[in-house]
Amino acid sequence: MTRTITFVHGAATHTGQLRRVNQDAFGVGDGVFVVADGLGGHNAGEVASALAVEAVLAGTADGVEGPEQFGNAVGAANRAVFDASQQDTGLHGMGTTVTAIVALPGPGGRVAVANVGDSRTSLYRAGDFIRVTKDHSRVQEMIDAGEISPDDEWGHPYGNVLTRAVGLEPHVEVDVYVITAEPRDRFLLCSDGLIDEVREEDIAEALWRHRDPQECADRLVDMANEAGGHDNITVIVVDVLAGDAA
Repeated sequence: MTRTITFVHGAATHTGQLRRVNQDAFGVGDGVFVVADGLGGHNAGEVASALAVEAVLAGTADGVEGPEQFGNAVGAANRAVFDASQQDTGLHGMGTTVTAIVALPGPGGRVAVANVGDSRTSLYRAGDFIRVTKDHSRVQEMIDAGEISPDDEWGHPYGNVLTRAVGLEPHVEVDVYVITAEPRDRFLLCSDGLIDEVREEDIAEALWRHRDPQECADRLVDMANEAGGHDNITVIVVDVLAGDAA
């Protein structure tokens, strides 16, 4: 398979200031990037996130023909985590979020984005910071129902209550989005350890200011730690170098 888009990326992860174990995991393959955040308070969150990342990378190792196949790879990760939890009582109940992107083959510079849970993929394009994924959380349901405004999301007491996660059930619904990427686009994949600590306008400024993706990823992790670092923090910054518009 051939594709008309190439990437350069930077990635960073940190346990944070309060946690003893980093339950986040990330992975990078050929044109694919994955962030997973093991569920806090559940057994073996770090095992679940590592298994999910491994499974997504394995499911995309030979390339991805289209968005449905990418969603299936995340679905296979769900099954891998669930099956492992059933085979070992010490792992029972483990789960994780997953957000991932992959370059699709063919013309058009298309990128597929998959998501389960509240880890996010966002897009920084020409000064605009755009959420690509939609959180599977109680707070997001309240926003959708008009019970609270999006401005009330920050610091909400239900902020960490998920409505969907990888590995808790035999099957999970995976949200998949398709975006036509452009040269100079910058994707941000992150766990909630970043977005719960740093406001979007400050994240956007860092994405604009730090042009090297590794430098930017490191700075975003530092910002979350400086703001309190209450959770594990994982960031992948992915720059689009080429596409049909290049």
